[in-house]
Amino acid sequence: MSTDPTLLVMSYRGNTRLDNFLQNCSVKKCLRTLIKLTVCLKQIHKRGVLHSDLKMDNVMVQNVDDPDNFIVNIIDFGLAQRLGKSREIFNSKSRHYPPESCCPGKALRSFDVYSLGILICHSCALLIDKKLPKDLLTLALSMIDESQRKRPTLQFVENRLLQILDQINVSDEVTGKEFSDETLQLLETMVHKVLKPSAQI
Repeated sequence: MSTDPTLLVMSYRGNTRLDNFLQNCSVKKCLRTLIKLTVCLKQIHKRGVLHSDLKMDNVMVQNVDDPDNFIVNIIDFGLAQRLGKSREIFNSKSRHYPPESCCPGKALRSFDVYSLGILICHSCALLIDKKLPKDLLTLALSMIDESQRKRPTLQFVENRLLQILDQINVSDEVTGKEFSDETLQLLETMVHKVLKPSAQI
């Protein structure tokens, strides 16, 4: 009998990494992408799996030239765990891991919600020259709350992203438009909590 460890073999599931895909996206297309990503993560959770390592590197986009039918895939399930079971402890300082990652506990959906919130913050950073919706920044910051109980569910995140997308007007995407004081304050908070130079994406 072989003593080699079990291997999980997967296709690459896309030809473009998420951060590269978002470089040339409008705010609207970014929101559509984040909605697709949230739905994909919900499907993973429905199968009883916690991804545990959601970050830009692990999200691929297919059909990038199709504005309506591009596909968002989550890859690399090497750290995946069963929801509700005892969670593996991660001794890593990578920012996409929530505070509870270094402590014993159960594998909860809120773990991936935090990582998705960090990913949304990085997406906002890639679109900093665009007119970012204040509500998107507020949502992202709520997802990276240090308290697991205070983080929103993925269903709430999906619904909120859909609402924000509906509220956007084409004229709001003019580059160079000044941010409101409230939006600037949210951006400052986001930079302080997530996008410091020491952050590991």
